[in-house]
Amino acid sequence: VNWQRIKTGRAKLRFVPTERLTLDLSYWKYKGHSPAGFDWAYEDMSIDSFYDVHNEWDSGSLTAQYEFDGSQLLYVYSDGGLWRNLSGVIGGTLDYSGTTDIKVRTNEVRWVSTGDRKVDWTIGYYLRTAERNDTTEYEGWDPSNSSYQNDSFSVFGEATWHISQKWAATLGLRYFEDKVDAMDATATQ
Repeated sequence: VNWQRIKTGRAKLRFVPTERLTLDLSYWKYKGHSPAGFDWAYEDMSIDSFYDVHNEWDSGSLTAQYEFDGSQLLYVYSDGGLWRNLSGVIGGTLDYSGTTDIKVRTNEVRWVSTGDRKVDWTIGYYLRTAERNDTTEYEGWDPSNSSYQNDSFSVFGEATWHISQKWAATLGLRYFEDKVDAMDATATQ
C-alpha cells in the first residue's frame, strides 16, 4: 500500500576567480510518486481513500560574496518551486483530483563589517515574490481554483557597540512591506 518511487539529486559549483570574490551555484531536484495510498495506511494496511500522488520540487541559488578591506558584500538569489498532484477516491466513493503549484523567488543584498572594531554593522535589502495556484475537483461538485500572489521587501540594519570585553549593545531596525493578492473561484454548472 505504501510503495513509493523517489528520485533526488543535487549539484553545487564553487568558483573563486580572485581572492576576494567567491561565487556558489547550487541546484536541488526531487521527484516523488506514491501510486497506492497517499503515503499512508492504517496499522492493518487497509485504506478507505486512495490517492495517486505526484510531488516535484526544485530549488536553485546563486551566492556571490566579495571581501573588501574591513567589510563584506553578499548577494543571494534563490528560485524554488513545488508542484503536487493528487487524484483518487475519498471514502471509497468520491472521485477527487487536485493540483498545487508554488513558486518562490528571493533576492538579498547584505553589506557587513568584518575584523576587530569598536562598532560592527550590517545593512541590507531583501525582496521576495511568491505565487501559489490550486485547483480542486470533486465528482459532482463545481471545480475550484484559487491563486495567491505575495510580493514583499525589507530594508534592514544593525549595529553592535562593543563597550568592553564583557559588554556589548546592539540596535537593529527593519522596515518591511508585504503586498498580498488572492483569488478563489468556483465555476457554476
